[in-house]
Amino acid sequence: MAKILIADDSKSIREMIKAILESEGHEVIATEDGQHAYDELKNTDDIELFLLDVNMPRLDGITLSRKIRISMIYKFTPIVVLTTESGEFVKKDGKAAGCTGWILKPIVPQKILAAVRDLLDE
Repeated sequence: MAKILIADDSKSIREMIKAILESEGHEVIATEDGQHAYDELKNTDDIELFLLDVNMPRLDGITLSRKIRISMIYKFTPIVVLTTESGEFVKKDGKAAGCTGWILKPIVPQKILAAVRDLLDE
């Protein structure tokens, strides 16, 4: 199974997504904001999927996506944005930052699992 990094400042959402993914056998690193997620990348080089909230303190998901894409290790690793906003601005900004997909909140377990399976070709 895959190693997945989650960054979301909502503890309840973070824990729910973590539980869903771990129940499927994935290894999950859950962080409370973009800066913690970015710092975590210094300790690992085998993340296979990123799930990033757009609106987080210290470092938002779009900015974090740009930083992730700079790394040759993660240049092609899927990045999914978790957002409450469905507007074209978020999608345009996300695409420019290298995001692969979007999941609208509220989080539905089946949507998370389907997106993960699609992106990891499971």
